[in-house]
Amino acid sequence: MSNKKIPVGLELYSVRNTLAKELEGTLAAVRSYGYVAVEFAGHPQYEAKRTAEALKANDLYCCSWHVPYDLLLTSDEVLKNTIEFHNIVGNKYLVIPGMPHEWMDSLDAIKATSEKLDKLSEKLAAHGMFTGYHNHTFEYTKLPGTDLTIWSALRENTNPNFIMQLDTGNALAGDADVNGELLKAAGRSQIIHLKPYSRKNGYATMIGNDDDDIDYNTILKFCKNEGGTHIYVIEYESAVLYSDLDGVRIALASLNEKFGDLL
Repeated sequence: MSNKKIPVGLELYSVRNTLAKELEGTLAAVRSYGYVAVEFAGHPQYEAKRTAEALKANDLYCCSWHVPYDLLLTSDEVLKNTIEFHNIVGNKYLVIPGMPHEWMDSLDAIKATSEKLDKLSEKLAAHGMFTGYHNHTFEYTKLPGTDLTIWSALRENTNPNFIMQLDTGNALAGDADVNGELLKAAGRSQIIHLKPYSRKNGYATMIGNDDDDIDYNTILKFCKNEGGTHIYVIEYESAVLYSDLDGVRIALASLNEKFGDLL
């Protein structure tokens, strides 16, 4: 196993309500908890220059962004504007957090969608950027007439540089074989979402709790070796147990305490 620790960032969707009220203060809090990077989600709420300055002021970097597909696949002009924004922010990983179901509801549809995604990858590569896909739950349903899940079909039909950003909690919520899906993605798992999930209590758990059913030992060992992972991203989205800022603070502390030797 490599001795180099993989850093940990935060998916800012976890603190979306706080972030919507204040950019700089939210980033300052996140940095104070020990996160070194952040992943934004959705259409930008703040202009690029202000975002870049806030990141720099808080010694954070943008490790990735969940970019809605319309900002990437609508037209060359829209894509050009998106690339310019992310150049200013300093982000090289433009991950798609979801696409229309009809783009992914059959093997033929996925093959056609994968062609679009590979063309997008080529366009972004010219700017030193990458794209990929982030799962929710429906991606682990079987495609009609096949033994493939939507997720595995997408992996098999996209180019090797296309990031398969597995979200552990969402995958388990979709009744996926989380380890099985991940272990097939060697070199495709550059960015992984660590999200706790309990078969009993859903997302209302915490990393490493007795009822958290994510197999961190297997996942972290794979990421450090075959996965090609360069950053973990914590996403904590339950408002049942903690406030948003408390949730992400405790999540990182718990990850470090219980699995720090595997990071």
